[in-house]
Amino acid sequence: VHALRILELLAFSTSDLIHKKLLVRNLRQTISKSNQRLSSLDAVQEYVKDGIITLDLKLEIESINPAAELIFGYASKEVHNQPIENIIIGTDRLHPAIQSALQGISSPSLGTDYLHRRDGSAFPAEIEVNPILNQDEIIGALIFVRDLSENEQIRLKTQQLEQRALLGEVTAIFAHEVRNPINNISMG
Repeated sequence: VHALRILELLAFSTSDLIHKKLLVRNLRQTISKSNQRLSSLDAVQEYVKDGIITLDLKLEIESINPAAELIFGYASKEVHNQPIENIIIGTDRLHPAIQSALQGISSPSLGTDYLHRRDGSAFPAEIEVNPILNQDEIIGALIFVRDLSENEQIRLKTQQLEQRALLGEVTAIFAHEVRNPINNISMG
């Protein structure tokens, strides 16, 4: 009977040990997959051309990506825990969109608006605000800022080229119309 009790205890301990080993292996796999997802998200945030700003529930900045640093002229360390209204200046549509995001409602596009960089210069931008969810619980807001100043520069250059082409065409017509009478006079 004593040996049977020892065998039962040994079997229970072995079963418990195997169960713990399986749990540890599954946990390691889950952690590995989570780390891969985080690495992928970090890479996206690092290399995307749009500025990405994450906010907590107090509307303070948790992080900004390198594109947002370039767009606004602030280093990530400078804006950490700063209220969003200290960094994104120039639009009155942002705060209501953030409040909607904190209620779970995305704002796919707030349209084009002029924002201001750290140095005070204005630039056209498109803004999008989305909620950040963690297992169906809203933990913050995500702001995407697309700098449209390059598009604006291209549009202005295209407009200049069109105006120059039109001016060249008018000049050619004028030269032709003036040259004909002068040629007739000199031939006469």
